[in-house]
Amino acid sequence: MITIINKNGKFRTYKKLKTPPNVNLMLTKCFFIVINSICLINQKLITMKFFLTLMVIFSFSVIQAQEIEPTYEVDGDKVKATYYFNDGSVHKQGFFKNKKLTGMWTEFDKKGNKVATGFYKDGKKSGTWFQWNNNKLRQINYKNNVVTSVNSWKEETSLATN
Repeated sequence: MITIINKNGKFRTYKKLKTPPNVNLMLTKCFFIVINSICLINQKLITMKFFLTLMVIFSFSVIQAQEIEPTYEVDGDKVKATYYFNDGSVHKQGFFKNKKLTGMWTEFDKKGNKVATGFYKDGKKSGTWFQWNNNKLRQINYKNNVVTSVNSWKEETSLATN
């Protein structure tokens, strides 16, 4: 069985039906079938350099297609969850309690800059949330997962001089 978190922040449990096939092994077999087909069609031998070049390109495409699994750490009566971008940088961090989002959650962009932060209470957005987008800051106030007010600011770059 596997438990995952859906878009609404709630846990869902699924039964594992069967073990999925090894994708890398299947892709490697397909790659060799294609190479053998090219050899048979052209009735020529592929040079080792060409073959190695194709293998390198194929290997990078397989590596980039893999997703990084989130990590979960027990922290007292809560579970700290960290989600990642495909490049390994942190995407979101926060806590769960009794399988519900709780406490401070923070979201980052791929460069590590904070783009959103706020609180959950019993799986619902609560209190003040902040979102950063370029030079803009948005303050969103929630009560029981309902927006109660929104304020927006734009960063001013002018200087006061004497």
